[in-house]
Amino acid sequence: MSKSAVFQLKSWLRFILPSRYVAPYHATPEPVVRRMLQLAKVSAADTVYDIGCGDARLLIAAARLGAKGVGFELHSELVSEARQEIEKAGYSGLVKVVQQDAARASVWEATVVTLYLSDSGNTHMVNSLKHEMRRQARVVSFAFPIEGYEPCKTDKVHGIDIYLYTKIGRADAPSAVQ
Repeated sequence: MSKSAVFQLKSWLRFILPSRYVAPYHATPEPVVRRMLQLAKVSAADTVYDIGCGDARLLIAAARLGAKGVGFELHSELVSEARQEIEKAGYSGLVKVVQQDAARASVWEATVVTLYLSDSGNTHMVNSLKHEMRRQARVVSFAFPIEGYEPCKTDKVHGIDIYLYTKIGRADAPSAVQ
């Protein structure tokens, strides 16, 4: 069995078995990355937080648009790969990846939050983060909607839905300041 196949199998097992993983790893296709960033209208004025960032391809694409980026990833192999890809692309000054459970992260600085998790993973993550998220933050999800929220826009890439949400954040100021 190849190293890649073993990695994929481990990823699915982490998701299926009781753990803190809310989705298996599956790289977001490049056309989807581009469309997610277009739908959110990402620009140099944005800070993109990618929840479950994998190999950081979405963050690197956002950096090409001038945006800053922060990725959260639990899997140590993916964190290493993401950091190498960021360095190779020349965006170490704009993008960083942390090995951390994003549900416990401060997302106050995010103007855009991206998700490609699972139905339950998206809902869990958004419900964990919404009180730390700015009111005007845009949330973009690929393939899975966020239960309990109505997207303001939807689109399809290769027949799979992309959802844009704009009324999820609740915070007026970071909770540490309040």
